[in-house]
Amino acid sequence: MKTSALAIKSREFLSLATNVGFIAAVLFLILISVASAQNSAESNPNLPKPSPPIPVAFVISDGAVVIDFCGPWEVFRDVMVRNDHPFRLYTVSDKTAPIQAGGGMKIVPDYTFANPATISDHQIR
Repeated sequence: MKTSALAIKSREFLSLATNVGFIAAVLFLILISVASAQNSAESNPNLPKPSPPIPVAFVISDGAVVIDFCGPWEVFRDVMVRNDHPFRLYTVSDKTAPIQAGGGMKIVPDYTFANPATISDHQIR
């Protein structure tokens, strides 16, 4: 009887030790990854320096087909470089009054052709 009871205790101990070891290993890997990412971003002079956002204008007018400007808008919007959006997106039309796109969608342009965005507008986030 003592042998079978000892075998059960040994199995429980081995199971517990395996679980604790696995959790410790996972936590160690997470800590190493976080520390490595912080050090590489701070100490690597070859990484590109942050730059002002790149302006991207979308020209829209009455009757515009929504997919023609919304699809590309989403592509530019979803781009991420080092946890930052590198593009400043805006709309331009002949007026700042709401325009009616296909299907009745109304859009208010950010700028007009007569009053376009300037470089300083794009440096403000």
